[in-house]
Amino acid sequence: MRRHPLLLFMKGSGNVDTVNIVSEFTRKILSKLAGQLLRKHLGCEIGVQLNSINVTICDGKAHIHLDADAEIEKEELQRLIKNQFGLDEKDME
Repeated sequence: MRRHPLLLFMKGSGNVDTVNIVSEFTRKILSKLAGQLLRKHLGCEIGVQLNSINVTICDGKAHIHLDADAEIEKEELQRLIKNQFGLDEKDME
């Protein structure tokens, strides 16, 4: 198993592999990418900060754990909730 100090930490035992993104540089790039993808798919500006990323691959399936923070304007959040879930302010009270 290879290890690159700037990108990730990988370890494996048997048929289980684990990838932990530990580099702040890499997390910032992935955060920016996540924000761009959300803007493209949802049509609004969302600031994303990925704090940690852990991937465990076992028996051909990947389990991904993200610790993330996101910021969005209140009006944009209300618009998303209304458009994506069909709810308005009175439904959320």
